[in-house]
Amino acid sequence: FTKWDISAYDDTVIPKYESKPYRPIYSKFSIMPRFMVDYPGKPKVGAYVMSSDFMGIINVFGGFAANQQKDTDGFLMLTYNQLYPSLFAEFYHVRRHSTEEDREYAITFMGADIGADWKINPNNLLRTAFCYVIIFWNKVCILYILFYIFSYNTFKYSIICVTI
Repeated sequence: FTKWDISAYDDTVIPKYESKPYRPIYSKFSIMPRFMVDYPGKPKVGAYVMSSDFMGIINVFGGFAANQQKDTDGFLMLTYNQLYPSLFAEFYHVRRHSTEEDREYAITFMGADIGADWKINPNNLLRTAFCYVIIFWNKVCILYILFYIFSYNTFKYSIICVTI
């Protein structure tokens, strides 16, 4: 009998294993570089990060990128799939700069979506969320809004209803 010889293995005898309650075991954070060419021909560099437990119950996905003008893109998505419905939280931050006739402009968009996903069947998803959006123009808040969104998605069509 050698270490790799399975012909001598008797699979009619099942060993007694001690059962233990589940505890999340997370994979290490994966970091993926991001490189893109932004307007007009400006490189934007950053990274994506992701991690989850091995059962897919808790997922984390995020990313960040910036260019020389300090334009930034950032997001973070968290999902908890242990309950029905699945719970999620998503956060966004986007900043753009522009120069026109010796004036500099900056606009910042920040948002957060918090809600739940009901998987109706493998092809249909019902999503409800509270969304909060803030927009700044040159450091002055020009819009903030809280709204509720309801969407039903299939591979064929999507129905979206927004309440402000």
